[in-house]
Amino acid sequence: MKFETKNQIYHLSATADLKRAKEILELLDVLNLLEGEAGYILDQLSMVAPFLNNPRKPPMVAKYVLHYFWHLPGPEHVQIKKTDIVNLGKAIDLLVWMATLESAVSGNLKTLKSFINSLYELFEIAENYRLTKVKRKIIREVRSVKKDTSGLPSKALPMLEKAERDFQNRL
Repeated sequence: MKFETKNQIYHLSATADLKRAKEILELLDVLNLLEGEAGYILDQLSMVAPFLNNPRKPPMVAKYVLHYFWHLPGPEHVQIKKTDIVNLGKAIDLLVWMATLESAVSGNLKTLKSFINSLYELFEIAENYRLTKVKRKIIREVRSVKKDTSGLPSKALPMLEKAERDFQNRL
């Protein structure tokens, strides 16, 4: 299954067709459900992030990353596993990597907002499960993107500053 997963992710990076990209992301959801491959999928997505050649694909990926955590509605329903915590870290790394790339290349605010929105969702999961280290990682990584992009003429800086403040206040 890893070969098929990697093959689909490579196709995701190569296709210009957004409908096809969505189909691939949905197939990756199914592969994760059947095989429990969220960590592997997140690793592979991180590798191809610089090659997502359509500006509308990164926000799609940011949205679909959250699907790998739908099984975590809260501690009163489901206990979190160590692999879930590791995968939260990988998802944060992927979203931050894509945000850094976006900030450096085009600084599209709508795209950056999709990454920040997904980070808010992951922060909420960490909050529900009282994962202070994960929450601090999100704050640290948002701060890092902000620092990396502070020298660029980007309108993203206020958005990143607001996210950092919001996360800090919720810590």
